[in-house]
Amino acid sequence: MMRQHRSIGLVFLLIVACLPSVNADTGASSIAFDQADGVVFEDSSFSITGVSTVALNDVSWEVVDISSDVVLTSGSFLDHVTPNGEGAWTWAHNVSVAEPGCTCRFVVHHASVSEALVIYVGSPVTWSPVWLNEPEGRVLLNDGANTTVELDVVFPPQRGNGSVVEIQRCPASANQVCKSPVSTVSLPLLYDGVTSSVVFEPSSWSPEGHWAISAMTVVDVVLSRSTSVVWQVLHDETPPTVSIEASDKATESDPVVIVVNATDATSEVTVVVDVRTTDPTGAVQLLDANKATTGFLLHPHVAGDWEVAVTVEDGAGLSTTVSHALTVTNLPPEANARLNGAVIESGDRLSVRAGDAFLIDSSASKDTGGDLLNLNHVWWLDSDGRISGVETLTNDRFPEAGVYEIRLEVVDNDGASDELTFTLEVIVEDEPLREAAVLGPLLLVLVGLGLALLMYVRNRAKAPSIPTWPGEQET
Repeated sequence: MMRQHRSIGLVFLLIVACLPSVNADTGASSIAFDQADGVVFEDSSFSITGVSTVALNDVSWEVVDISSDVVLTSGSFLDHVTPNGEGAWTWAHNVSVAEPGCTCRFVVHHASVSEALVIYVGSPVTWSPVWLNEPEGRVLLNDGANTTVELDVVFPPQRGNGSVVEIQRCPASANQVCKSPVSTVSLPLLYDGVTSSVVFEPSSWSPEGHWAISAMTVVDVVLSRSTSVVWQVLHDETPPTVSIEASDKATESDPVVIVVNATDATSEVTVVVDVRTTDPTGAVQLLDANKATTGFLLHPHVAGDWEVAVTVEDGAGLSTTVSHALTVTNLPPEANARLNGAVIESGDRLSVRAGDAFLIDSSASKDTGGDLLNLNHVWWLDSDGRISGVETLTNDRFPEAGVYEIRLEVVDNDGASDELTFTLEVIVEDEPLREAAVLGPLLLVLVGLGLALLMYVRNRAKAPSIPTWPGEQET
């Protein structure tokens, strides 16, 4: 038995040893450089170093001339890779560029990550500004104030201050198609040693609307030029025009269709961002609908004055809010009652026998959906009996025979009411009447038999006699 346990334990250990190990480092894969973007290598042969959180046994590298996008040199491995703790490595690579100089990118490619470093090699005559990342989105000018935008640009040493950004632009449609010829404007760049910024003045981008930037190039102090990028500007200081199309009167039972009409000639984009209603009690309700739609549906449940407010935003983030007044009137309820399922009309006189079970039900009374659950049913029995808050009356409410004048009043939450009046007679049948009901038919039968016998006797007496001979007995 002990051997069996030991064998199981050994097998377990073997299985555990075969399981794949889990790397304790669950962070994102990364390859980093020890040098910063814009590092200068005066010689055509140089070394680049860095660290990594991915194994570098399956990488490739290349040196690309940024101005021409030509690969100057490349390889399928790094020269030196050294483990530096669990899940970390340091690396170094020696590079030789045959060109006398270049503005280049040294790029390391891995299956899970790629990283690039901007380098300036050899003669400064070949160096130029470099876009680290092309501008995304657009510049928004939506008021009279200037807008400052940061640009992610790397300059050759000592060439940042005094540089400009050259922009070729044209008024355009929303899809960036030029509406007029292209013009060029140069804007000064402010460089603080880390970032570059440019100021857009709204007055320089008139008229309002979309502007297409077909080429934007950074020019440094020695007139070296970066590659050009495409961008766009939206100058929009006019909020959208909005109106509400809806009925100004409704009843509680009517669904109200709300149509939002919105236009913005400048950005050509409008979005309904908020539709809310305020009922007569002050409660606010947000109408849940697709923001892309312009139609909404309101079900007013309370009578009184409502307000519908709609907020629309244009493509520049400017918004307009408009409101619409709606008066909701109450529909009065309709009182209905049934006696054992039979409909009771106002003025009816109904008779029931004492002791028999019966049910007077007013649950079929009608009203709008918002008021139906809050209807109050009030019963008036004769002049002094009042029963409130119940929908049915049973025979237990009428223990004694007699005539009851009943009035049903149905009241909704707005105080509107309807009523139904009828008479209920509870009768008790007397004992002689019951005996008469049994003996009467029997007496009629006996009288009938007597009359039949009398008619028979009379008919017998009137029958003709047969003559006989003397001495012959009559038969």
